Order: sequence, then C-alpha cells, then structure tokens
Amino acid sequence: MDDPKTLKSVFAEAEDRRLALEGAFEVTDPNYRDVLSSAIEDYTECLELISQLRIFSPNESLEDISTSDLPYLLVHYHLAELIQKVHTTTPQGRKAIVDRSRERYERFLYILDSYNLLGPQYAKMLETYSEEPSAFTTTPSSDPAARRNAKIANFKAEQGLKQKLAYLHRNPAYGDPDAADGGGGDEEVVRQVHLANIALSVHLAFQALESINREAEILEQAPTPLIPQASTVEEDERRRRDDLKQDGYSDRLDRPFKRLQSFNGPLLSKEGRPTQPFTIVGTRQDLAKQVFRPGHNLPTMSIEEYLEEERRRGGIIEGGGEASGRQPEPDEDNIEKADAATMKARAWDEYSSHVTSPQLNTMADKEGKPSTSCPNSTTTDDSKLAASTDKLEIKDTNDSEEAEAKAKDDKKGKHDRDSEVADLDSVLSGGCSICGSEDHDDLDCEDDDDSMYMMSTALPPSTSNSTSLMSTVKGGRRGRSRRGCSK
Repeated sequence: MDDPKTLKSVFAEAEDRRLALEGAFEVTDPNYRDVLSSAIEDYTECLELISQLRIFSPNESLEDISTSDLPYLLVHYHLAELIQKVHTTTPQGRKAIVDRSRERYERFLYILDSYNLLGPQYAKMLETYSEEPSAFTTTPSSDPAARRNAKIANFKAEQGLKQKLAYLHRNPAYGDPDAADGGGGDEEVVRQVHLANIALSVHLAFQALESINREAEILEQAPTPLIPQASTVEEDERRRRDDLKQDGYSDRLDRPFKRLQSFNGPLLSKEGRPTQPFTIVGTRQDLAKQVFRPGHNLPTMSIEEYLEEERRRGGIIEGGGEASGRQPEPDEDNIEKADAATMKARAWDEYSSHVTSPQLNTMADKEGKPSTSCPNSTTTDDSKLAASTDKLEIKDTNDSEEAEAKAKDDKKGKHDRDSEVADLDSVLSGGCSICGSEDHDDLDCEDDDDSMYMMSTALPPSTSNSTSLMSTVKGGRRGRSRRGCSK
C-alpha cells in the first residue's frame, strides 16, 4: 500500500510542473495541456491538505506562521495563474475560466489582508476593488498623462520587487535555492525571501485583476452561438458528414461540383424554383483560385520604367526654380568644349561690332544729322512730344529733298543721252572720213577697224551708253548691203 502524500511533497511536485510550463514547454506543444492539467490538480490537492491540517487560521498573526509554511500562502495565486492558461473554444467557456481565476485571486488577497501582509498601498487597492470589482483599475482612465505615469510607477515597483527577491536569493545565508526545504540556510534570511516573493505576487495579482476586467468586457460583447451546447469544429464537421450520408443534403454551399452532379433530376422545377443546390460558376477549385489572389491589379512596370515613359511622353516638367539659375561649373579638362565656347564668343563679338545701334538708326543718321532721341533724356512728356514732332518734320523734309534730287538726276541723264545721239548723227552725216568720199559714210567703208576706231573716238567718253550705241551701229552696218568705196 502506497504511503499517503504529504503537503510538502505535493507542493514540491506542483511547483516543478509550474516552472516547467513557464520555461520548457511551448503553448502549441501537445504535452502542454497534460502538464497544465496535472499542475492544477496538484495545487488543488494542496488546498485540500492545507484545509485538513488547518495550517492557517483567521485568529493568528504573521508571527504565528512558521517560515516553512509561508510558501503555502501562494497556492491560490499560482492556481489562479494556471487556470488563466486553460484553452477554450467558445466565449462562454472562456468566461467561465476568467470567473474561476478571479475567484482564486480574491481569496489570495483576502487571506493576506487578514495577516496584514498587503501594506497600506495595496490594502487601499483591495478596498477599492471590493466596492466595484468589474470597474477596478490600477491607473486612472480620465487623464492620459496620469495613466501613463501610473503605468510607469507600477513597472518600476515590479522591477524593484524582482531585484530585491533576486538579491535575497543570492545571499549566502539563504543556502541552496534548489533545496527541497526552501533554502536550508538562515531562517531569518529565508523568511525575508518568502515575504518578498509574497509582496511581488500581490503586485502581480492586482495587475491580473485589471486584465481580467478588460477581457470580461470583450467577452460580454461576443455574439451568442447558434448551437447552445459547446461543440468543437471537428464535431461540427462530423455532424455535417453524418447528415449528408443520411439524406444527401448539407447546409454547406461550397461542395465539390462532382457531388452536385450526383443529384438526379432537373435543377429547376416548372414553377422556376430550384430543386437542388447548384452553382452558376465553375468548380470549387476555380473559386478557390479566384479567392487566393491579390485583390488589386499587380504593376506591369517598375517605377523607373514608368518615369522614363512619362519623360518620353513629355509628362514631366523639368527645369525652373532655383536650379535653372545655377550656372554649371566649367570643366577645365574638356578642351573641345572650351574651344567651342571661345569661338562662339568671338563670333558674337564680330557680329556685335558690325551690327551696332548707329547702323540701325533712322534716316537722320544717313544725312549726317544728329538724332533727336536720346536714351538718357530726362525731359518731360511735353518735351518728348515736341521732339517727336520735330523728327517727323525732318523726315518729311528729307523725303522732299530726295524726290527733287532724283528728278534732277533723271533730267540730266535725259539731256546727256540727247547730246550723245546728236553727236552720233553729226558723225554719221558727214560722209566717209576715212577716204573723204561723200557717197558713203564711215560705216560703209571697207576698213572696218579704222571706221570702228573713228566711231569710238568720235563718241563722247563720258556717256554710259557708248557700248550699246556701238553695238547698234555695227548691227545696222551688217544689215545694210555693202557698198564698197570707189577708191
């Protein structure tokens, strides 16, 4: 027959499993639920043994509790932590878990309050929580700045308690931290370690109660499931398959297309009502392909290609702004570019030296008269108007003078041409000057060279039509019948 388990052994086994859940196991590990259930059972058994042994009594004080019994004050706290880690599939199941965890935290705090282990700050928090548990919070919710400062203070207090506990554990007088008796060192040091651990647990318990209130608010807003009894997804799938085997009907609308073809008969009745479930689109796999794809059009080009295309189409405006006024720095090593700039400057200098503003002035500059307009003039509007009027009068005078000069030139040219013709007639009417005969003129003389020489010397040298007249004379001479000289 096995020996009955002692409180010390059961508590040690529960602590080992709790520490294993914190560090060794992952939440997704298949053994996680088994170890969690075993730890909860061990702590529940510890509570039963504590109640049977009557270790704690409301008539006792903190000094009446032995150092070895102080760790048993944390059984309710550890049990509340483990209950919160239980996994559920429905909001109703989670709500039941939260209520169980809240109950364990409350018992833990009330027991410590009976032994005056909370302190003034946490005793006041417990009083506030007792007045309205569902609205309890460790930080004020009205002022965001005050709420932030309160959270910072809670974090610093938690870190301070953890550092104090770690320091006491490192104390050589504490003994072996891994010993089964909780240290095995100086009793006073071991007692301080247990009290520091209880103080840290009190702080974390109030933080957990606030978190439970926030979670309870979310669970209150969760919709009520259609199926009243608690059922898992596997059970729902099994129930649907059983119903389908019985009558061939299922409430699922995304069944494979082959199963839809197993129904016999038309899809629609004569009245136009559907007689069996059907889908208008393709198979289920086609629908799945349409679902598992991006909901937006994927890009057909990169950003660089898009910008290059916009620049080619002229959609990007370049230049302007401060960059347009910046002169590029000349490249001293580029000799060809420097020579091109030099030749351009020389060409501009030559052009500006030939085409200047005096050459583009009015007719007054051609006559040698000074211009009436001056760019540096500071006269009034009346003086400018008078200067413009004088300029118009001068221009009219110049035009009339040019017309008179042109008429004189035309008259003089006509007089000169008449004189040349008269001289030519006098030369031609005098007979032949070569041989002295009066029967023919010089043009009919046999010596053409001499006659042409005489004609050229007889014409006035100043006339401008000498060449044309000589050509006319020669042409007339060739057109006549030759009459030779008798001599």
